[in-house]
Formats: sequence, C-alpha cells, structure tokens
Amino acid sequence: MEKIFSQLLTVIHFFAALILIAIALITMVWSVYEIIIHLLADNKEEFLPLILQSIGATIIAAAIVDVARYMIEEDVFHDKELRDP
Repeated sequence: MEKIFSQLLTVIHFFAALILIAIALITMVWSVYEIIIHLLADNKEEFLPLILQSIGATIIAAAIVDVARYMIEEDVFHDKELRDP
C-alpha cells in the first residue's frame, strides 16, 4: 500500500510540475505577444509600463519553471530510498 501511495504522489508531482511549466511558458509567450502587438499599434503611450510588466512576468515564469524543475528532480527522478535514515 505504501508503494502505491508513493507512486501516486510521484505521478501527482509530475503532472503538477508539467502544469506549472505549461503555465510559465504561456505567460512568457503572452508577454512577448503583448509587446509585439503594442509595437504594431499606433498608440505608444504606455509602452514602458508594458515592457516592465512583461519583464516581471517573464522573471516570475522563469522562477516557476525552476520550481517545476526542482519538483521533477526531487520528487519524480530522485531515488526515494536516499531519504530513509
């Protein structure tokens, strides 16, 4: 039973990490899309705040990818036996 529960948690961590990576990539792509659309528009008044917002979103997305990488490394691929005393 413990092995099944451990495998279930591993699968849950894996899918959670994949979802986090997908959300982060969508955030990055959306930020670039917003900049490109704003560059093509005639109204350039709020370009600097948009750039700063996109930079912030990209930095947060990169941090989310790093968290997801950590989840995959530690909870999915890491040998579970090393945690036992």
